Formats: sequence, structure tokens, C-alpha cells
Amino acid sequence: LVLAVGVLAIALTVMGIQVYLAARVAPQVRATALGGYNAFLQAGFGLGPLLAGTMSDARGFGAGFASAGVAGLVVALVAAGIAVSSRRRVTRPPS
Repeated sequence: LVLAVGVLAIALTVMGIQVYLAARVAPQVRATALGGYNAFLQAGFGLGPLLAGTMSDARGFGAGFASAGVAGLVVALVAAGIAVSSRRRVTRPPS
């Protein structure tokens, strides 16, 4: 039951982010935005267990979870910085 709920939560989150991106991004760059999202998602699915497993083997499970949390925090901060800088570059026509 826990596994089924977890898989459902991940699926709904992934789909929700894709729908949000499709709604918020200009049609000219929609495919690029969704492709970039998918590339980073798959990289995380591939590299996350490798990083956490290596740290868990070397230092224990706590270090594995901590390394995954730190990596997620770093990625979130970088993404936030990119989002803020891209908003500053956009010039809106006067209304």
C-alpha cells in the first residue's frame, strides 16, 4: 500500500509539473522547456541512487539520505537563481 501511494504521488507530481510548464511557457519554447525538464528528471533518477548508494555504503544510510537532500537543495537553489535572472531579462510592454 505504501509503495502504491508513493508511486501515485510521484506520477501526479511529475505530470503536474509538466502541465504547469506547458501552461506557463511560450508556445515557441514549450518543447525545449519540457525536454529540459525531462532531461534533468532522468538525470536525477539515474544519478540520485548512485550518489545515495555510494554514500550509504561509505558512511551509512544517514549520509546517503543527507547527500540526496544536499544535492536536491543545491539544484533547487540553482534553479531559483536561473528563474530570478530570467525574469529580470524579460521586458514587458507598457500597458
